[in-house]
Amino acid sequence: DLAGNVWVNRAEIPGNGRDDDGNGYVDDFRGWNIVLNNDVITNRTIHGTPIAGIIGAKGNNGVGIAGINWNVKLMMVAGVPQTEAQALTAYS
Repeated sequence: DLAGNVWVNRAEIPGNGRDDDGNGYVDDFRGWNIVLNNDVITNRTIHGTPIAGIIGAKGNNGVGIAGINWNVKLMMVAGVPQTEAQALTAYS
């Protein structure tokens, strides 16, 4: 129910080691990990996936649950920020 709503940065070419879109992040195709400084967004705390489902699981498809917004793009940002500024920077 999440796969169709996950955002990807189409301006990046994944894995080429370059910042193709010029936003200051190299290979930020799937999102960003603010601790590892890469796009490894594995959910190790099991918090992000349930929250993403509440927000944006596809609805009216006979599978799983329906999120609040069925047609949304979910940008994945992983890692535990040390400051509020670090969290806000990750989403910008």
